[in-house]
Amino acid sequence: MHETKDTNVPAIIKWLIIFFGLAGSSLLIGVALHLIFLNWSPYERPSQPVSPLAQLHKIPPEPRLQTNPGLDMAHYREAENAILTSYGWVDIPSGAVRIPIDLAVALVAERGLPSRRAEKE
Repeated sequence: MHETKDTNVPAIIKWLIIFFGLAGSSLLIGVALHLIFLNWSPYERPSQPVSPLAQLHKIPPEPRLQTNPGLDMAHYREAENAILTSYGWVDIPSGAVRIPIDLAVALVAERGLPSRRAEKE
């Protein structure tokens, strides 16, 4: 035996019909739009650029925005490290040279820093 007051079967059936009707129509509309866009896609491709200025690829003046700051910093550190760890000329006419930083620290530790003479007044 069942209670007839608790459930309204015709209302449930009506809501199920409405739900599946909406879901089915949404699915049909989606398929129809997909087919329409597939057929229209060849017509959307432009045969020429929108503007003649669009083809100009002029590089903006300095300073430019960095597109990859991490990579730029890595290149900068690599260049600075190459300078700090190698020999090279600083000024050829005066005979000034550059020595690796490790050797420079060792020489300063061995010889000490140069001192100035006391000036006479």
